[in-house]
Amino acid sequence: MRAAHAGLYRPVWSPWVIGETWRVLAWKWSIKYGTARDSWKSMSASANKMFRHLDGVTLLAHPAIGSFPAWPGLPDANDAPVFSAARSGDCSHVVSLNTHHYPPGGTYEGVTYLGPEKFLELVGWLVP
Repeated sequence: MRAAHAGLYRPVWSPWVIGETWRVLAWKWSIKYGTARDSWKSMSASANKMFRHLDGVTLLAHPAIGSFPAWPGLPDANDAPVFSAARSGDCSHVVSLNTHHYPPGGTYEGVTYLGPEKFLELVGWLVP
């Protein structure tokens, strides 16, 4: 997010993306640290710190699910709202590690999917 704070790009999130982020964060945290009450308090504090860091640089898109249909053959219908958020927020890129669910060729309707490292190279934050 330092690249966003530096003005190199403007992140766009949606309620669906935020929910998915919390779901994955909680799942990975519980695997690494367990599910004891103190662990969950720590996870909550860490997540809240992350969201505070996002505040001020992140736009929130709130498209109706299905308002921008994803590509035919998308293997996980639960990934379609991410594409809708990207289109609704006029994004050129979706940054994701979920490479199994990228569109064929990596781009669909002007939205290119790529991993975080490639994206940071693209915006000039990382030198390849």
